Amino acid sequence: MKREDIYCNLRKYSSIHLGTMSVFLIYLLIQALIEDTMQIGRGSLITAAILLFVDIVCEMSCLWEKRVPWTIVRAGELSVFTFYFFEKGISCCLVFYIAACVITVLELFYAFDITDVRNRNIVLVGAAVPALITILINIARSGIHSQNLFGMVCAYGVLLFMTGRIAEAMGEQITGYEENLFEQKRMAEFTKETNRALYEQQEKVKRTNEELGLQKIKLEEANQKINNVNSEMMIQNIIMKYISTSLEINTLMKYITESVLESSGLNLCAIVLKPGAVENETSIYEIRTRLKEDANRLLEEYISSNYLDSYIESKEIFVDNYIKDGVYPFIRNNEVCSLMILPLVNQGTAMGAILCGHGAYDYFEDNCSFYETIVSQFLIALNNANLYAKMQQMAHKDSMTGLYNRGHLNYMVDRCSKEAVEQNKVLSIALFDIDHFKKINDTYGHLLGDAVIKEISRLASKVAKTYDGIAGRYGGEEFVLVLPGRSKMEAKKIIEELREQINEIQIPYEDGVVTTRISAGLSCYPETCTRINELLRRADTAMYESKDSGGDAVTIDSKE
Repeated sequence: MKREDIYCNLRKYSSIHLGTMSVFLIYLLIQALIEDTMQIGRGSLITAAILLFVDIVCEMSCLWEKRVPWTIVRAGELSVFTFYFFEKGISCCLVFYIAACVITVLELFYAFDITDVRNRNIVLVGAAVPALITILINIARSGIHSQNLFGMVCAYGVLLFMTGRIAEAMGEQITGYEENLFEQKRMAEFTKETNRALYEQQEKVKRTNEELGLQKIKLEEANQKINNVNSEMMIQNIIMKYISTSLEINTLMKYITESVLESSGLNLCAIVLKPGAVENETSIYEIRTRLKEDANRLLEEYISSNYLDSYIESKEIFVDNYIKDGVYPFIRNNEVCSLMILPLVNQGTAMGAILCGHGAYDYFEDNCSFYETIVSQFLIALNNANLYAKMQQMAHKDSMTGLYNRGHLNYMVDRCSKEAVEQNKVLSIALFDIDHFKKINDTYGHLLGDAVIKEISRLASKVAKTYDGIAGRYGGEEFVLVLPGRSKMEAKKIIEELREQINEIQIPYEDGVVTTRISAGLSCYPETCTRINELLRRADTAMYESKDSGGDAVTIDSKE
């Protein structure tokens, strides 16, 4: 039994002991007052007062913390209690004597470790010593009959026996309690160790999960990068496929803008080409967006008005990953948050730009190289388209005048004729010839004759573009003007306008100028010719009628 537990129990019993002695003293005082004499209880009264004083001193000085002095005091008190037990016999004071004896013996048990059997036996033997001495004194005095003495001995023996049994039960209980407490502590320690191990394991699992989480994030980022690279490679392959299968620049612009918009998740993708990029006389553009219709119209207006020319001429990539409201008038607020403009620069010449926009901020950071690759591929497409356009021009157009040659002109006439028949529309064809052109060549030379042909070709091309027609050189000094959708009177007015402009031509020669005239014939389907494949022949016949009438005239084919 632990020393702290012994002191705790001794303190409790000491307090009980002190209380018992106080009650006993009060009882004796009251008894003395009732019997009106101090003679009867004087000895008991004095003894009780002395013992009470001793107990108070013991309690105040914590004598129970000092085993030897405390044992001496309690052994003395036990002797006094035993003497009075046998001296007074069975009386009302006996209850106090018994209580005091039991408490004192129990205190002695606790003083010498009540859980130890050997110590309990020693205390019992020691507690019997005062009784044995008292019995011997009484036998010597012969003041008590032997029968009464025998009864007292038996009673005291039973008292000691019962006290011993009580002490034994209490010791076993304390032992069981201590064993149980020890087991609980051991279990608590085991549980604590187990919990500590579990906590450490949980921390390891937590750290492992955190590491796995970081690895997962890194894997997701790597996977995203791989997906982006695959997507970019797919777009590049698609563009290369388009470049290799089509030389028509408008078709390529459409395919590229659609592919980039859909595969990159952009809100806006547009390609703008300046005049001359692919033999084009005006700016051309292709726009693909996910924006609202009014936003598309706004963007088209600004692009068609050459608003992006400053970005194109800078020849530097422009990126704004955090667009503020109102900064770019061609973009409506909150629809495009990141903007990139990549100029198309070929051999130092700015040819146009690719415009890209995304709905998220900070989008064009790590992917600029991809869009630069798109620019490089598109420049290849532009070069191929230019080569193709030049080849087409060489194959389809007259090298001197730039008008369609006779072979391609026949093709264009056939196509327009087919459309006129299928769509039930009018088609007018005019054929005109330079009056007295041989005389011009013979008089002024072929160089001036070529200058006349070039100037007439320029005016014919201008009129054709103005009225959505087609101009071609039919041969030598003969030209054809095809006017789809124009009636004979509308066509005659246009040809007369061309004739008047040609009459105003003045080509310098030495100290003077050279003028020229034309004779034209006009045929119209179905107004003057119901067989559309004879339009050109009928126009040629009408032209010779103009020549036969003196030239510088426009003759309409007579209806069949």
